[in-house]
Amino acid sequence: MCRMLALTGCTSPMVDILLQFQKLSLHGKSTDNKGHKDGWGIGYYTDNIVTLFKKAECAATSSQYMTAVETVRERMPHVLMAHLRKASPRTPVTI
Repeated sequence: MCRMLALTGCTSPMVDILLQFQKLSLHGKSTDNKGHKDGWGIGYYTDNIVTLFKKAECAATSSQYMTAVETVRERMPHVLMAHLRKASPRTPVTI
């Protein structure tokens, strides 16, 4: 089962929460106790523009996850959603 996160409000706590959320990709409770390593996504809305980052790789080892977090810090969105993917058995991991 995947993990979803929705945030509204000021940016500083968002960045801290995203960094904690990233840890679930390795240690989040799952049926096989292997975390949520099959992909991630971060999307936000600011200045009438939707921005989306996503990758079919573990958020904990993805340099692009950190790029997305830094972009959140810079852009200071007030609405953000994040996702960690746990693929169902026998489901291909693609984006």
